[in-house]
Amino acid sequence: MATGNFPESAPLAGLFHFADVQVDVGAHRLSRAGREIAVEPKAFTVPYFTLPNEGGFTNIQLLGYVDLPIAAFLLVFRLFLAERPAEIAAMTAVPLVQLYVAMLLMRRLLQVLGAKPATGLAAAALIPLFPLLTSNFLPMRIDHHGWQAVAALACAWLLVRGGRGPAFAAGLVAAVWQTISLEGLPLAVVLAGLFALRYWLWGRRDHEAFLGALALGSIVLFIATRAAGDFAKAHCDQLSWPHFAAFGAAAVLASASRLLPGQNRAAGRFASLIPIGLAAGAAIVLPLGACAVDPFDGVDPVLRHFWLDNIVEGQPITRQLPSIAAMLLWTILLLALGARMALRQAKRLEQRERWAFLALFALAAAGMSLLVLRAALAAQLLVIPFAAVMLMHYLPRARALKRVGPRIAATLACIGLATPVVATAVVKPFDRSSAPAASASTATTPGGACDLEFQRP
Repeated sequence: MATGNFPESAPLAGLFHFADVQVDVGAHRLSRAGREIAVEPKAFTVPYFTLPNEGGFTNIQLLGYVDLPIAAFLLVFRLFLAERPAEIAAMTAVPLVQLYVAMLLMRRLLQVLGAKPATGLAAAALIPLFPLLTSNFLPMRIDHHGWQAVAALACAWLLVRGGRGPAFAAGLVAAVWQTISLEGLPLAVVLAGLFALRYWLWGRRDHEAFLGALALGSIVLFIATRAAGDFAKAHCDQLSWPHFAAFGAAAVLASASRLLPGQNRAAGRFASLIPIGLAAGAAIVLPLGACAVDPFDGVDPVLRHFWLDNIVEGQPITRQLPSIAAMLLWTILLLALGARMALRQAKRLEQRERWAFLALFALAAAGMSLLVLRAALAAQLLVIPFAAVMLMHYLPRARALKRVGPRIAATLACIGLATPVVATAVVKPFDRSSAPAASASTATTPGGACDLEFQRP
């Protein structure tokens, strides 16, 4: 619950009071108990949304599920710290918890893939060496992308494990993932497709469990955290009834396919999967239209020019700086070379199948990163197992060199080339001569500075 109102004595129409928090909308300034707090635009929208709705229900999805771990740590740290140190401690702990969970999942993933224990340790150690992972798991980094990447890794682990139980768990994780942000919807579709591929090839009905858990989990989370009146609204940028209809239709049709003839043959199984995709696609596209593909399709052209087009993480590779483009392409190269090596080293058919499915999932994420930079975070995390395989193949050879100089150089080369860091660093000098990707700080109106005045409603 949140209360907010315009004070009658406010010097500006855009000045709000919220308990001990004061928000100056026009000046984009937020202070608490007289102390100014620096916030980025996404964080600034939270109090701005709550203030005009006195006594109204605050949408927990807007506030973000990522805030719940922070709140939990705050409850603990407030027991023995003052407010400001407790906040700093909580915001320091949460990204480190994300890193710990990612490293733990990475080791478990390598174990399922049949890799040696040393390869699992190398994969966990490589996580902080990937550029985007380093920045997103740093203390004080509070954002929803880190949890999305962890969810992608958890789904990858459950995918390669196989079986109805892991598939059901993957569906629940995907439901939480989509509830945090629909940015993960394309990869959730890829996951459903990979589970369906197993059914087509080998008759394993894991896709039933995944789709059922995705539908059930997303609806339960919606009911638990959203106002009842919001259920009838269709949203492009967050879960709403068209998505539930798509998930539910896919789950029902997947289960109903048991009644169809020819399910003991690959051709019959493939035919049974076609209505699932068509029904799910129609359930989303028909109500939402173009924004089902692009949630920002209806954005005002002026807002798109001065804001949306200036968000670097939402731009394709063609609008990125050369160093970032090199990072994206090197990630794909690591995937290609690492997957080839992992498949050659796998001794059992089951191992090769697991590596192949992980490679397909990672390839989908890497491909998306060429279209939208924010997908590169999940892509880097999913590529690490393949980088670890290459590292553990070449590192012993480098360490076996007798001369000290070549041994040190070869060791550093093995570690550096197993991540996109070296490729990014080599190309970095060319960033200065390249037209930078759009920056919100450089956007100006044709007539000069943009001065927006917020009026009292």
